Amino acid sequence: LLAFYQVKYKDFVHALKLALDGVKEDTEAYQIAENIVAGYTAAARVAMSHNMERAFCIAPTANTSFQYKDMRGYITTPEISPPIARNVIRVSETCQQVDVKYPPDCETAAEVGWDVYFDLICQWQRLMNITGLAHSISANWWSDYVVMNESFIDQWLKSNLLSLYYALPVLGEAAGLSEDPLVCSSCAE
Repeated sequence: LLAFYQVKYKDFVHALKLALDGVKEDTEAYQIAENIVAGYTAAARVAMSHNMERAFCIAPTANTSFQYKDMRGYITTPEISPPIARNVIRVSETCQQVDVKYPPDCETAAEVGWDVYFDLICQWQRLMNITGLAHSISANWWSDYVVMNESFIDQWLKSNLLSLYYALPVLGEAAGLSEDPLVCSSCAE
């Protein structure tokens, strides 16, 4: 969605913060964020009308995302995360091999950066929390991008995030694999 509308993750995260704070901005990123907030608000009303205690989470869905295509015919990205590379050959012991092609103009994890991604998942958790029906984001730690140390743990504990799921290496494309597909045999299921 962001690539289709030529919106950078950083700009979207900024716009999502504004939308959650009720501050308007006249940008494409803000229109997307505002519509997502409105969608969650409407979905929360439906969930409450059915007496649901929880309605929102983000779970690891790489294999599921490979089953869907975007408006231009490219594979959708997993969860709300940027892809680890634009071309991935997904090899799994439990599933068949899948050749994945993301849009050529989408940002990869290495281009987005950990700080922007971390801010995104914190803001998205905030969005879910506002509804009163949140579960959690099963967030991935980018194991080859950021060091798991006391500073990381402190940042995590001060955030509103509840679940750290996979240690996911994301720097394949940044390591010179932008032309060739990244072969991924240990990707998140």
